[in-house]
Amino acid sequence: MKTLYEFATEKMQESIQHYFEIVEKTNNFLDFDIELFEDPHARQMVLAGKSLEYKDLTPEQCLDAVSRVGAVKFDIEKGVSAYVYENSREYISLLISKASEVSGEFSNITPETVKDNAYLLPIWQAALNIASKANLKTIFGSASDQNISGPSSIKISDYANDYFSKNTINIIQIKDRTERTLEGII
Repeated sequence: MKTLYEFATEKMQESIQHYFEIVEKTNNFLDFDIELFEDPHARQMVLAGKSLEYKDLTPEQCLDAVSRVGAVKFDIEKGVSAYVYENSREYISLLISKASEVSGEFSNITPETVKDNAYLLPIWQAALNIASKANLKTIFGSASDQNISGPSSIKISDYANDYFSKNTINIIQIKDRTERTLEGII
């Protein structure tokens, strides 16, 4: 699997490409038509960029909503990042599922599993309630979502197993903590 950084970067590139396509189709976000809002990416980007809710709206409702806020300037950052955040949240859920699977629902993890699944490091960080990457490196040494050294994988495994035995792991908190790392990526 890809690291969260790799995945979010890929989605950011896709979103930027969608942005340029939409700029052309809308005459720089000035002219909108029903056909534009049949594309879910355009719907999401335009409405998010206009600070509007975009989920569960028909193309007609999208056109109506955008026409009501015509004076509101399109916010590029909001529009482009909405796609990245939404897709990355889904990917975070996949990473959490994988971490749960390889750790017996956050009950036990081996050093080999930690080392072989380095891309799960942001999930372990969130599950173990370690506030920052700097704190993580202070506690465990050489570890990144690309590569975890043997000694660091042992430290992470020992720390995690002790933590798992004393704490209830809350999936919602893991999601929230991991999503905060997206801000640094996006």
